[in-house]
Amino acid sequence: MNRSIDILENYVQRGELLNQEDFVRIQTDIGYAAMLCSEAVEMLMVESGGSAILDSNRLSQIFRDIRGGANHAFTTASTCLELYGRVLLGLQPQHIVTISSAHLIRNQPVKQEQAH
Repeated sequence: MNRSIDILENYVQRGELLNQEDFVRIQTDIGYAAMLCSEAVEMLMVESGGSAILDSNRLSQIFRDIRGGANHAFTTASTCLELYGRVLLGLQPQHIVTISSAHLIRNQPVKQEQAH
């Protein structure tokens, strides 16, 4: 997350829009952080025993909130990593969140996918 903050601060200081690679890198960092948070809370749930699933248990509420956030399209680690790999390889992104955020990204040419 520190890397993402540094990237964003640099763009703000220069008054520029993000390029596609940095936008996707930030999205991937967020997805990875969400995955780590989700895994940490899941470990707490496992160690808390059966009462952890009660609706009245605060940990149960935290678990649902973290899982809900981590399951969002923008924060699903596997989706973010696949998107980042595509962009690093010069392939067109196929992730709806990135496509819908195009107005935040500076236009730049993207290499065409090769036919197999």
